[in-house]
Amino acid sequence: MGSSSGDTDETPVHTVDVPSFEMLESEVTVAQYAFCIDEGMCEEPSTGSDCNWGASGYDDHPVNCISWDKAVDFCTWLGGRLPSEAEWEYAARS
Repeated sequence: MGSSSGDTDETPVHTVDVPSFEMLESEVTVAQYAFCIDEGMCEEPSTGSDCNWGASGYDDHPVNCISWDKAVDFCTWLGGRLPSEAEWEYAARS
């Protein structure tokens, strides 16, 4: 993990052991996030020209414009958690 030529917060390259973990296979959709809101466990995402919340025809698209805190709330509602940096990098490279 890391980089030999990146920014100072990306160096040095080092070995990381990643214990087994589970991660959703695909991004959370607008419709899935809406269920969390309906249950009263999540707050609505931001809206704006780059955001898909409240836009017609985006129910099957990955939800965007949510903060880290809102992502944590969604994961907690599902009974999970956000991945660590090492877990995310491992999954992204797989």
